[in-house]
Amino acid sequence: MHRHSRSARDRGLRMIANTNRWMAGTALAATGAIAIYTADHYHAHTTSSAAATTTAVQSSSSSPSTSTSSNSSSALQAPSSTPSSSSSSSSGSVTSGGS
Repeated sequence: MHRHSRSARDRGLRMIANTNRWMAGTALAATGAIAIYTADHYHAHTTSSAAATTTAVQSSSSSPSTSTSSNSSSALQAPSSTPSSSSSSSSGSVTSGGS
């Protein structure tokens, strides 16, 4: 009886190990399939959106009556001054979170 329970245990462990391998492989394949699907579908959406934005920017910048203030508000700008610390004698330590 002792020999039978050991072989049953070993058979069960092999079955669990094989099941785990199949589940990991299936999860990996599903992840790859989802990644390929989303890359194909959302890449085309991003490209058409970028092309429409580029066309809109080109048409608005080519008209002579368009002011540059409306275009400069959407562009990134450098800060007017460099950041400085609020205290002149900083010890280099940072206190965060209260007490």
